[in-house]
Amino acid sequence: NSILPGIFNSDFSKLFLFAKDEAKIMFSCFVFVPILGLSLTLKGVSAGVLESEGYEKNVYPAKFHKMYEIEVAEGKLMEIEFTEFELESSCMGQCKYDYVMVVDAEDDDGDGVGDDEDDILLPKTCSDKIPAPFTSKSHKVRVHFKTDETIQKKGW
Repeated sequence: NSILPGIFNSDFSKLFLFAKDEAKIMFSCFVFVPILGLSLTLKGVSAGVLESEGYEKNVYPAKFHKMYEIEVAEGKLMEIEFTEFELESSCMGQCKYDYVMVVDAEDDDGDGVGDDEDDILLPKTCSDKIPAPFTSKSHKVRVHFKTDETIQKKGW
């Protein structure tokens, strides 16, 4: 029938499906290949994958700055998870050279997007430690990705 099953998460790469259709029982096996990059989930419904420029070539561009605007239906939130992360290391604990930063893009207080500390969902982040998953505060986010001219890595 046309009713879809609920969404669920698994730590395994195989899924066995059993479906009963009146007198028939159907069986299927799917093998999932993990998708690398920034994974976006819209309250349990997969909404897409965002990868840094050059990710497929294992190197992001030098002297690059881009802001990605991501928006889902009003009233919905995004669960954001990095599945792979490799940027230039920090300098004295600060991400001065290459970084990714995520801010909530809904201007609730009317004084500009990303101007308040509460707007920051992921502060400037670099090196090779995968950030913890987080949830947007509204239906809009901005992902800032900035690199310098020296060291380039795989990205996210």
